Amino acid sequence: GCGESTVAQAPVRRTMLSVAQSEPARIAAAREHLRGLLHDWPGEEQRDAAVLLLSEMLTNVLVHTDADALLVAEVVGEPGERRIRVEVT
Repeated sequence: GCGESTVAQAPVRRTMLSVAQSEPARIAAAREHLRGLLHDWPGEEQRDAAVLLLSEMLTNVLVHTDADALLVAEVVGEPGERRIRVEVT
């Protein structure tokens, strides 16, 4: 017969947050969302660098455009093989 194969999906954690032009203080909330997402990421320096980069990207959107910013961040994979993706539009 035909055997069915199963492919295990890597675990994904995701967060989304909008930062309105009128609410730049929400950048701090976005940093906390990312810190929460990375709560078990090894290496404090890597976590701090990711949070700093996020802050810079959000600030650039608010300063250099008339648009609100949208953060989408995700962590994919098992410990030791994880990847992080941070998108700000």
